[in-house]
Amino acid sequence: MVLALSAVPPGWAAAGPAADAATFHVVATLPVAARPVGVGVEPSIRAVYVASGPAQSVSVIDADTGLATDSIPVGAGANGVAVDQVSRTVYVTNTGANTVSIIDAKTNAVTATVPAGPQPYFVAADPRAHTAYVTNVGGNTVTVIDMATASVRATVMVGNQPAGVAVDPNARLVYVASSNLGDTMSVLDADADTVVATVTVGSNPAGVAVDPGLGAVYVATAGGLAVVDTGTNTVTATVPVGANPYAVAVDLTTHLVYVTSLDDGTVAVLDGTTHAVLRTLPAGSSPAGVDVDPLDHTAYVANAGSDNVTVVGRWVPPVVTSQPADAAVPSGEMATFTVAGSGSPRPRVRWQRRLPTQQGWHAIPEADGLTLSFLATARLDGTWYRAVLTSPAGTATSDPAQLTVQGGTPIEPPTEPPTGPPRYPGPQPPPF
Repeated sequence: MVLALSAVPPGWAAAGPAADAATFHVVATLPVAARPVGVGVEPSIRAVYVASGPAQSVSVIDADTGLATDSIPVGAGANGVAVDQVSRTVYVTNTGANTVSIIDAKTNAVTATVPAGPQPYFVAADPRAHTAYVTNVGGNTVTVIDMATASVRATVMVGNQPAGVAVDPNARLVYVASSNLGDTMSVLDADADTVVATVTVGSNPAGVAVDPGLGAVYVATAGGLAVVDTGTNTVTATVPVGANPYAVAVDLTTHLVYVTSLDDGTVAVLDGTTHAVLRTLPAGSSPAGVDVDPLDHTAYVANAGSDNVTVVGRWVPPVVTSQPADAAVPSGEMATFTVAGSGSPRPRVRWQRRLPTQQGWHAIPEADGLTLSFLATARLDGTWYRAVLTSPAGTATSDPAQLTVQGGTPIEPPTEPPTGPPRYPGPQPPPF
């Protein structure tokens, strides 16, 4: 039998918002190069980029398997990472070289190295204008980079030792926190490259993220997560999180907010609508950068002290969203069955069959994709096929679909459909 297994992403539905705090779990810990700080996700390519200063490189992780697929040399002190998900461009700040590396995510090649200010640190990408905003800790400035020309468009003076930066591409605003003994956040006009407002947010602000849908900017401060109303530029709430909050990321679909805390090794998950802390999870040592995959709503946390990445997922039980259909093919041609589903972590698919001469369902070796294809022969006429979707969150089984081979005799469906768990659920799979 010849098996053709499909790629994973097509056919999977979004798992949807979390139902309660119990659905959040650490689903994996992935090793990377030394002292990772910045992390960014390119969802369409299914890649996660993690910057390592000592290695002067960016580790590339396959978001579906959790395996490292590449290591991209960049500059000294590689630190911040931002991804333009429209142009599929990755920006990496090189704090020790005072430069920014621009990477083509389609090829993982560095296409340009652009000078920045002294000690470039955080970076944010504008997916609408295809520009990047780089905070320069040693220069009290923000460098604006035009991706089309790979050149510096502007240098904007902001507050003392700027750190976190975030872009609202629709409102054309950029938010920059001032970290060293400051308590303010500068608001920049993204088109004019000028400061239009200064907001008091709390002591020692660091990471920044914006949710345009809720009209909120989130700033990690020494006193907790400050929530700023973008309409009034005022703090509406300060939410206690972990010790020494550092970085912030927002899932723009679910409006969940993720906050890392350096000193207690945790990542907090908040409901952006209610500002409630849904769960605080252990990460690695000195968790720093964090980013969210908008397709499967998984968060990635770079742990600078333990040289790894913590993967935070929401356990949502598997559901079959599209059932395999009966197939009728001539003998000697390829038969194909497909299934689609949802769940988080993404379930593993195992195909089973029930031959007319067999009792019960039996696993098909190496048949573990969304699509099952094989050569139809006369002896398979009347065989039933089904898919079993399994993850740590549970198991779902598709309806059976029958294969009719030209010249064969159709077989009636099983009179006693299997009940309870499938015969071959297999061991609980790892999340990747």
